[in-house]
Amino acid sequence: NRVKYNITVVNASFGGGHYATEAQRSVYADEMAQLAADGVFIVAASGNDGGGAPLGIEYPAADPSAFAAGSINSSDVISKFTERSSIMDILAPGENVPTGYLDDSGQPIYLEATGSSFSAPFIAGAAAILKQIDPNFTPNDIMSILRASGVDNYDGDQEAKPFTQLSWPRLDLDGAIALALTRRTGQPGANQLGAAGRENALKYDRDGTLYYAWYDANAHNLKFASYAADGNWSGIKVIDGGTDVGHFVSMALTSTGKPAVAYYDSHNADLKYAEWDGSKWDVETVDAKLSTGLYPSLAFDQF
Repeated sequence: NRVKYNITVVNASFGGGHYATEAQRSVYADEMAQLAADGVFIVAASGNDGGGAPLGIEYPAADPSAFAAGSINSSDVISKFTERSSIMDILAPGENVPTGYLDDSGQPIYLEATGSSFSAPFIAGAAAILKQIDPNFTPNDIMSILRASGVDNYDGDQEAKPFTQLSWPRLDLDGAIALALTRRTGQPGANQLGAAGRENALKYDRDGTLYYAWYDANAHNLKFASYAADGNWSGIKVIDGGTDVGHFVSMALTSTGKPAVAYYDSHNADLKYAEWDGSKWDVETVDAKLSTGLYPSLAFDQF
């Protein structure tokens, strides 16, 4: 049916078991692997048994061919029932979601539904929209965009315990669409990638997207582009357009997979830091005591 109906996304709002690491069940792991190999994005519900120890999610969300979606509520707080661990991928609304249903006489009605089963379809719908933007996007390209454009959500602000003290991206559809448009096939200016690049930094995210930042010695500023798993470069962005800024750039990825850079502002003799917040680069001066922070090195812990 994949070819017959041009299926590009599969939603799996069901699950069982509890897995702290990626796992495969013989029942249909091979079918999921084949779908992923054919470029189909698979999202599954993380489960509804809460965040108690040991941390984990249900299957098929734990399958390496699938992406796991957990629930947040209308206050943007992770739902206490959401099963979660480091292998959960993303969050989306899952409490009191307006849902199509049939009443006792078979007439269509709407009900409010709760569970991570209702979070996964939000991600599936977002993935389908991104696939419309560029049919060449691979499942990993789509997940990279959803992570990088998502709003970071820390598991430690809800009343229910225990907390995992981990963070995950929460779906931001507008941000995902905007980022996808910059990463789609055929971006202009590809011949300017790395032009006059005197210093640079490279990092791969967990989905295989390469992030590339460089100091443009002609424009005297710090620039950025990404290289997707489908083999296409994004458009070029200016991280910091100040005067003679961006020397000796160091790059790292946050715990939710967003790129960040530390670099030297030669004009002001300052140490600077910039982080992608899902829609733009936030730039701040870390040290402005002149001639300091010449060769920064950047890293993050797991939180």
